[in-house]
Amino acid sequence: MLDLKKFKINLGVVVIFCLVICNINGKTLTQALGYTTFPINTGGGAKWFVQSMNTDNGESAVRSGVCDHLEESWMRTTVRGKGMVIFSWKVSSEKNSDYLNFNIDSRLITRISGSQEWRNISYNILSEGEHMIEWVYTKDKSGSYGEDCGYIDRFRFLENVPLHEALDLETQGLTIRTGGDSNWFGQKLEFYYGGSAARSGDCCYPEHSWIRTIVQGKGTVSFYWKILSNNTYTRTFFYLDDHRVNVINQTHKDWSYVSHKISNEGNTPLEWIFRGLNNFGQDCVYVDKLTFNKTDTIPSTNNHHKLNLAFLVFFILFTVLLEYYLE
Repeated sequence: MLDLKKFKINLGVVVIFCLVICNINGKTLTQALGYTTFPINTGGGAKWFVQSMNTDNGESAVRSGVCDHLEESWMRTTVRGKGMVIFSWKVSSEKNSDYLNFNIDSRLITRISGSQEWRNISYNILSEGEHMIEWVYTKDKSGSYGEDCGYIDRFRFLENVPLHEALDLETQGLTIRTGGDSNWFGQKLEFYYGGSAARSGDCCYPEHSWIRTIVQGKGTVSFYWKILSNNTYTRTFFYLDDHRVNVINQTHKDWSYVSHKISNEGNTPLEWIFRGLNNFGQDCVYVDKLTFNKTDTIPSTNNHHKLNLAFLVFFILFTVLLEYYLE
């Protein structure tokens, strides 16, 4: 009589053996993911391992171990400081039953199940200190589907940069403010100029994320922006002196240049407002190379007339006095 339980265990061993053999380069988890700042550990009912049959980068990726029901296979590492956690993932599992989970500091951020191909994910960490990054493949009490596992590839952690640096404002003296349901931040993943750009915060429609500054006097304001989205609800609005003057949506996926002349002598507020869906890095807007070129002040025509009149009066008085002394 066929022992199904033993057969399942043996099949799992065969699957792991075959996939490990496919890791022809003999890479470790650290080498496969390219992250060396902190160790990468794995455990649970079965350990994650490196394989080269199913990858996003074309070389190697890591795969969750073969678990029994009600078991899990986890992999974790550490990052330090504020920054963006970036990776690609894929799952082949029983939909809505067996999940690939992404956790930060033991808190679930998002999860996927079913048959999903490689997808890029990014998440911004806003607090200082060390943070535990964890991927966990979990199984429920019954049923399996597909490969019954999850994959991770292209893991990176990029530290944030100050907003004024991301917008290239070091020499312009402009003060940047941000707010709404989620703050903007400076990042190095996507940029037009200088190695960094400002990015909108993650928010879920109808929430919003804004960034503001104020310029003084006449001049020309210019910037570059780009949107990352695949849905029609995502919009980014640019306001000049509280008037909406530009809008971009999911059709503007390349960097575009915006320029406006300012004729106001006083203060003019500039504001960018992002509204979108929280899609973990797949729904946001970037702004870069913000510039304000102030127009040189030219004396008014009235001032010229006043100067001319004063000179004429002085000339007449000088002529009269000169004639008086000559007599």
